[in-house]
Amino acid sequence: MGATNDAEAPAQTTFKKAKARKPSWPSTLPERMKAVAGLLSTNAEPMDSEAVVRAFAGKSEAKKQIPEILETLVALGRAQAVNKTEFAAA
Repeated sequence: MGATNDAEAPAQTTFKKAKARKPSWPSTLPERMKAVAGLLSTNAEPMDSEAVVRAFAGKSEAKKQIPEILETLVALGRAQAVNKTEFAAA
């Protein structure tokens, strides 16, 4: 009986798709403003507030501030309102 040659057997390697790690929702308002502005600037497409919520880890009640943060970024010239619900970097 012949021994099997490992070089002849197909390699069966399993690759798991690595999940991109979401950043944590910052604890202070200035950090939150900076994080949302940074997120908008790295996205090619406009984002609504729900997309911004999903971009951060955690289920914090503080995420309820996102619509207000987006409007504030528009007022400061750091973001622009594409329509009534979507925002992009300015």
